[in-house]
Amino acid sequence: YNYLCTLPLSIIYTYLHRKQQNAQHHTTLHCLADSLSGCLKTLILVPTPFEFSRENAKAKKLSEQPIMASHSPNLECRMYEARYPEVDMAVMIQVKNIADMGAYVSLLEYNNIEGMILFSELSRRRIRSVSSLIKVGRIEPVMVLRVDKEKGYIDLSKRRVSEEDIQACEERYNKSKLVHSIMRHVAETLGIDLEELYVNIGWPLYWKYGHAFEAFKIIVTDPDSVLNSLTREVKEIGPDGQEVTKVVPAVTEEVKDAL
Repeated sequence: YNYLCTLPLSIIYTYLHRKQQNAQHHTTLHCLADSLSGCLKTLILVPTPFEFSRENAKAKKLSEQPIMASHSPNLECRMYEARYPEVDMAVMIQVKNIADMGAYVSLLEYNNIEGMILFSELSRRRIRSVSSLIKVGRIEPVMVLRVDKEKGYIDLSKRRVSEEDIQACEERYNKSKLVHSIMRHVAETLGIDLEELYVNIGWPLYWKYGHAFEAFKIIVTDPDSVLNSLTREVKEIGPDGQEVTKVVPAVTEEVKDAL
């Protein structure tokens, strides 16, 4: 018992994991949870000295391997830096539900925040059948009428969006969707929050190139010319104990390779 209490917990965990399926040749020792910092709760399988030294060596080898982060990355994020669309802007929506007063929709470019299209905003003509104008699941451009950022209300119109607005919105959305899928794949592959990736890479590319899609086309053949110019600010404590701001590259080699 005293011997076990002196061991690193990582070694004990490794031993228990390896031996829990073959416990018939071992005696058991019940101990209090707080005897091992509350980490072992039921029983400990006690091995022979030879077996324990063998498992100890395996545990040491495992402890030298890189530890994978247990943090699950957040892969949900809007496509643009602005959290809400601007008034008189065409946005791509998907119809989620049809209620008594209108249709509830998700704004696909803004992380599926909710908006509403009143029935009076479906068509300039007299409405004979709502189902002929809007259906659950349909994806289409609409115009933003009002945005209440405090309450989260977004009023939309289908009848006020022009053909030119529809064409421009569809073109922008298709580019943004491609950029988003690449960013999401990189975030998932590297275990990075998607919004962090957008803050350091995606949104700066929107500022510089008008749309990140244009930057991504260049990255295919010449990634360094695009990615090496991106920087971010980090705060550190200097030798004098004061907080200082440093400018460092925004893109690591790992992220660059993934992109």
